Amino acid sequence: KSIAQRCAVLGLDFDKSIIGEDIKNTLSAAKAFADYKRDLVLNLGNSGTGMRLLTGFITGSGKECTLIGDESLSKRPMDRIAEPLKGWGADIELREHKFSPIKINPSNLQEQFIYELKIPSAQIKSSLLLAALSSKTKIEIIENIPSRDHTERVLEECEADIRREGNRIILDGKKDIVKKYIDIPGD
Repeated sequence: KSIAQRCAVLGLDFDKSIIGEDIKNTLSAAKAFADYKRDLVLNLGNSGTGMRLLTGFITGSGKECTLIGDESLSKRPMDRIAEPLKGWGADIELREHKFSPIKINPSNLQEQFIYELKIPSAQIKSSLLLAALSSKTKIEIIENIPSRDHTERVLEECEADIRREGNRIILDGKKDIVKKYIDIPGD
């Protein structure tokens, strides 16, 4: 599920024959964003991972978009991904400064950004990596306690300019990824 979420956001091909609702919601939202129209509202249903990953990706694109979810998702905190993106130059609004809907306003992220993860979180890290990729900027993430590395692995497989140096993950988003079929292992 984790790898499929990343593939959905990046528009990569994978076996969609046995995916759950969260992945379907992320795929639908990513496809709608790819066919971008003004005043776009994307409904992620109950897909918290999809919402957090797409927030980074859409923020990096510089486009305006609103992300919503079901009642359950609307109660889960989104400030932990919004705050690092805001520090990078993003203009993001959250309900009560913490919850969705997430209103992403057009932003220009700094050309280079260094962020030290305060907590181990694959979703924060992935949101930042996807923002760098879509904004064609460079990010260096300091990860003192490792978290899942599915995004890094998918980006490596797609020939992104990403590397790990000790506890640092460095991605230069100027290099486009090569879109590939990703063979996702089952649970």
